[in-house]
Amino acid sequence: MSNRPNWWLKATVGAATVLTVATTTGVPAASASNRSADGSGSNIIITAAGEAVGMTRVFNPYLPTTALNLAGNSVLNGPASGFIYEPLAQVNYVRSGDVIPWLAKSWTWSNGNKTLTWHLQSGVKWSDGQPFSSADVVFTYNLMKKYPALNTTGIQFSSVSAPNPDTVVVNFASPYSQNFDLIAGLVIVPEHIWASIKNPVTFADPDPVGTGPFVLSTFSPQGYLLLKNPDYWQKGKPEIGGIRFVAFSDNETQANAIVEGQIDWAADYIPDASTTYLNRSRYNNYWVPEAGSDGLEPNLDTWPLSDLQVRRAISLGINRDAIAAARNSPPATNATGLPVPSFSSIIAPQYKNDNFYQNVGEAKKLLVDDGFKMGSNGYYEKNGKELSFSVTFPGAYTDIAASMSVFVPEMKAIGVNVTLDTVPANDVNTLTGLGKFESTSGYPVAYVPTGWSFYSEMMNPQFYEPIGKNEPTYQDIERFQDPTALKLFNEYPSASPAEQNSIIAQLEGIWVNDLPVITMIYWGDYAEWNSRQLTGWATPSNPYFMPSPNEVVALRLQPVH
Repeated sequence: MSNRPNWWLKATVGAATVLTVATTTGVPAASASNRSADGSGSNIIITAAGEAVGMTRVFNPYLPTTALNLAGNSVLNGPASGFIYEPLAQVNYVRSGDVIPWLAKSWTWSNGNKTLTWHLQSGVKWSDGQPFSSADVVFTYNLMKKYPALNTTGIQFSSVSAPNPDTVVVNFASPYSQNFDLIAGLVIVPEHIWASIKNPVTFADPDPVGTGPFVLSTFSPQGYLLLKNPDYWQKGKPEIGGIRFVAFSDNETQANAIVEGQIDWAADYIPDASTTYLNRSRYNNYWVPEAGSDGLEPNLDTWPLSDLQVRRAISLGINRDAIAAARNSPPATNATGLPVPSFSSIIAPQYKNDNFYQNVGEAKKLLVDDGFKMGSNGYYEKNGKELSFSVTFPGAYTDIAASMSVFVPEMKAIGVNVTLDTVPANDVNTLTGLGKFESTSGYPVAYVPTGWSFYSEMMNPQFYEPIGKNEPTYQDIERFQDPTALKLFNEYPSASPAEQNSIIAQLEGIWVNDLPVITMIYWGDYAEWNSRQLTGWATPSNPYFMPSPNEVVALRLQPVH
């Protein structure tokens, strides 16, 4: 089985207060939404925002430096790149198991989930007028195999072929349906252009040609303008004229611009959003849907967090409402760790009402029964060792720091001494991957669409690496080991749908009982938008897709009449 790629999902740096707007030099005028002279709305240009410094004209969707990442979440190529380059299917990360046909109109698994057959849409064209076909899909898959540096979704397959212009067949060495989100999320590029590129790994792709609803119009280091693709294959779409993406140098400046009404659509953490943003206009909207979870990720190969009773005591000592308020995120409720309501449908009946609660007295009793005694300094100890550990996280991520400012005194109240180990953001993945930490936070399950991917990211023993090994692991950074869990993870890919449901229920039980991660909050897809001129946004009452900037939502937007 392939190692799913890991992303440190950047916990957006939250400013403590919203200050005076500091405009980025050279940024196009914000909130430049326009309606055509006839009032049809076809020329409405909305302004979106992102964070970038010294952006260059790189639109290669597989490179980490791509300017497309300014468009939205870069967890998978699809959401970030879809305005220009599109995937075969759109995976909805705010509703478990929801997949929208896109460049592929349907697909089937066969051969024991080792063969995937894609059936493509007809009439699709690239923005330069050339026809899209199965040859482009085959070329893109083979591109991932030939150039592993481009394979950011970690796809592994044995062979790919095109029996006809509308069909693609992908064969895998072992059952692979559990990784469907990765296969579906790969964005497709045109063979007639990319086949002549000498080195795609260094190809900037400054004038991108895609199948998407927008085409690149103008570019500067401070932003770029995408205009409606007049020949887009989804007839009548999009109903807006384009999107202007503005680059801000840091989170605080971006948040200020959003609050001041300069931005129509963004994905940003806004401190005290109700007061600073929502109350400013009835058209302002802010939604953080539950798309993953976060909390305290312990290193289970180090004491004291290797002690299950200690982990249970910590969980009982947490006021999740207070932690969530500090993180500006929903508090975790269900003990399975699965974010609800997004994953409610797959939670086993026996765990539906198994919710977290705080009980300081019960937490202390667990520690005493585990052999700990209270020391003179107010912290428990055992065998001469104080009950203490550190939390490693990027110091620049102030929303994590805010939650830790609540967590530390909560732990002191149950006799646990917690210290904070702040590190540069670029270092944290390496440290956790190599096991050079005692615990961490802000390492959420990054937009996982299924129960399988949720648990596999965080506690699949197949990815266990002992501390001290030079090769880092980016799944199971907790170093969770359990023979029953390992057996379940090994069986899942070949299991029938009913058997897979049973396996997920058993994995839920292991999470509840063994606490490989101490869940505190639900991680959300931060999004804010202004609905004055447009309707059709993804909302809590209509969660048809992620609300942050992406093409699925852009194609639903309609002018207010």
